[in-house]
Amino acid sequence: MIAGTPALVALMGWFFLKEKLSSSGIVGLGISALGVLLVVGLGTQGSNLFKHSGSSRLGDFLMILSSFNWALFQILSRKLTLQMRPAFAIFWLNAIALCLGTLLIIGNPMALTELFSLSPKAWGALLFLGVVCSGLCYVLWYDGLAVLSAARVTAFQFFQPLVGAAAAYIMLGDRFTRSSPIG
Repeated sequence: MIAGTPALVALMGWFFLKEKLSSSGIVGLGISALGVLLVVGLGTQGSNLFKHSGSSRLGDFLMILSSFNWALFQILSRKLTLQMRPAFAIFWLNAIALCLGTLLIIGNPMALTELFSLSPKAWGALLFLGVVCSGLCYVLWYDGLAVLSAARVTAFQFFQPLVGAAAAYIMLGDRFTRSSPIG
């Protein structure tokens, strides 16, 4: 998902925001598409090209849909940062998300019970995710969107699969075929 999103953002930025797309950017789009096809087509288990089971195909479709969703979010965010200060934009986006999330939790008594039964370690993890990942990181991301094109900022996402794959290998023991790192 993360490897495909920058290509979608570049295309959407070119189309909707009239951002320039250089010839090297077009080559990058092609390389990105090939990498995504390699990973989605061959997977991490080395299966035959696109011969996944039904649930795997559904998962692939959901990840592609998620890429479009994230790309649209980036384009709309870039538009926001051109109209208002980045910190102001991200504050309101997080405030709205907090309100909607709170409504969902309050509307589901089972979720509320689970929330109050979390361990101190889980609360610490939630606090870290909220303050660092959804707070600090988004402020920095939006500051980048205010001064760079959406495609250029989103290209920094290419570091995430590398870090994620290394962490999955070290922490979860995930196995990879030759196609995974090439993709």
